Amino acid sequence: MALGQAVLRFHAEVAPTLVGREVTSGAIWNEGLVRTYASELRPEGTERAEWLVEQNGEDYERLTTAVEPAVAHRLEPIGQGRFRPLGRVADARRARLRWFLRRAQGKVLSVLRLGKSALIFEGAAEYVAMKVERHTGSPIAVPPFVRRHPFIGAPYALVVLLVRRVIR
Repeated sequence: MALGQAVLRFHAEVAPTLVGREVTSGAIWNEGLVRTYASELRPEGTERAEWLVEQNGEDYERLTTAVEPAVAHRLEPIGQGRFRPLGRVADARRARLRWFLRRAQGKVLSVLRLGKSALIFEGAAEYVAMKVERHTGSPIAVPPFVRRHPFIGAPYALVVLLVRRVIR
């Protein structure tokens, strides 16, 4: 039940951003995953979403086919596994604005979660560095000041990671 609701919501949120194009289920999922990843402090770029869709394309196609009747007002099947997202240009603009706001909100919430972990957990700076390094392959050095004062040093570390484009 929860998976079905999530897939319906996913399509409802992503389809309007694709108005004016013919797309496959893979393109729908790729667009949604790229936008979702952009809403978090994630090191992955668009290539991660593309890889997931490539590796699990049949699963995503099955999920899209399963919800097709429920999202018929948003996606018109046009044959050979292709869809035409339905809506007006104004709908597409509003959908992109919602994703922009979601992205900003997600980044702020991610920073707040990291700040909370810095206050609560021993070794939080090393944990965050390990997570970022694991996802990016880029070694992350934790300066002694950040290790001793993770909450105070976190904004500096965040700026460094953003400038180095280690996280987006």
